[in-house]
Amino acid sequence: MSDVAALRPKCSPEDARSVARDRWALDARELEELPSDRDRNFRLTDGEGRSYLLKIASAADSASELRLQHAAMAALHATDPRAYPLPLPGGDGDTLQSVSLPGGREHRAHLVTWIP
Repeated sequence: MSDVAALRPKCSPEDARSVARDRWALDARELEELPSDRDRNFRLTDGEGRSYLLKIASAADSASELRLQHAAMAALHATDPRAYPLPLPGGDGDTLQSVSLPGGREHRAHLVTWIP
């Protein structure tokens, strides 16, 4: 098993639903897991039909790497909001949330706008 695979989050759809509710106050009416080899990605749709992408990052990804991604996304989003996702702040105002998942490992989660 590669290091990347070993550090991939163990996160069920129900775990993802709980993270979205607890960190972003997002009540996901629909949830679809998307393919990924290093992290966990879920498309969440709220009761008003708005979709979001919840990413549970690999433990191999540092906070500084993820914050750099957020800065790049925000800069691109500013040029064309319909073409680039925007990281959304959690209840504490931070776009990057630390979450504990089954297996006892700490991971970072982030929620971005969905781009169809």
